Amino acid sequence: DMVLLILGLAISIPLVIFGSTLIIKVMDRFPAIVTLGAALIGWVAGETIVSDEALKDMAAAYPWLKYGASVLGAALVVMGGMWLQRRKQPQ
Repeated sequence: DMVLLILGLAISIPLVIFGSTLIIKVMDRFPAIVTLGAALIGWVAGETIVSDEALKDMAAAYPWLKYGASVLGAALVVMGGMWLQRRKQPQ
C-alpha cells in the first residue's frame, strides 16, 4: 500500500537522523564508546570465524576456542586501531 510506504518513510527517516545525531554527540563526549564498539565487532568476528562450518570439528574438540578467538579478535581490532591512531599523529 503506497500510503503505508510513504508514512513509514516519513516516520523512519527523521528517527534515523535524530538517532545518528544523538550517537555522534555521545561518542564526542565519551570517546571510549568507539573503542568498546570496535572491540565488540572484533569479538563477533572471532566468534564468526570459529563457528564456520570448516572449523566445526576443531571447535567441538576445543570448546574454549570460541572464547579464545573472540578475545583475540577483540584485542586485534583494538590494538590495530591504536596502532593506526599512533601512526597518524605527527612526530
